Parts: sequence; structure tokens; C-alpha cells
Amino acid sequence: MVSVEEKKVLGVGNGTEMVMEIYMITMLNEIISSYNNHTSTPLAYLNQTTPTTLSCTIVGFLDSPYEKYPDFESQVIMEYGLFTTYLADNLPAPLNENADFVAFMKGELPF
Repeated sequence: MVSVEEKKVLGVGNGTEMVMEIYMITMLNEIISSYNNHTSTPLAYLNQTTPTTLSCTIVGFLDSPYEKYPDFESQVIMEYGLFTTYLADNLPAPLNENADFVAFMKGELPF
């Protein structure tokens, strides 16, 4: 979902497909930390600012922040449970080359 303001800026509507480049090194390093706590072959933390590229389809618009989103006018919102599984299929290199890490992101490992 995107804000009504973003809708105006981007010129989008329901069903519009868009590609986002998200700089999420902090979030990915937190997930790597969690993964490293459960494996005997830890991954190195990311130290570059390579964006993660995600394709998405707009399904609705928010017309107010509902007291939850302080930077409301430039928000794009995706459900977290869906996001981590989707992110697992769209990880930047070298994370996408580690099958165990991808499985961890999808919740497919026993730890």
C-alpha cells in the first residue's frame, strides 16, 4: 500500500506494478546476525550499500497515518510476514548465493 500523496507523485493506481530499490543494509545485517547465531558457518556482514530490488503490485492507498506512520506522505507499506519470504527470493549478492541463508529467510530450516 502507498499513501495518497505517493499516489499523486508517482501517478499510480490499484494494480500498478512498480520496481523499488531499497537500501536495507541494517535490516539484512540483523537477519544475518540471527542466522549466524544458529549456524556453524557464519556469513560475513554486509558493508556495502547495494540496493535490494523488489517488484510489487499496488493493492491500495492510505489516506491518513492512523497515528502509526510518522513519515506518512512517503510511505510504502508491505506486510512483514510476506515481505521476508519475498525478500528471500530477491536478496542481493552474495546472500542470494547461500542456499542455507535463503532457506533460513523462508523459515525452512529447523532453527
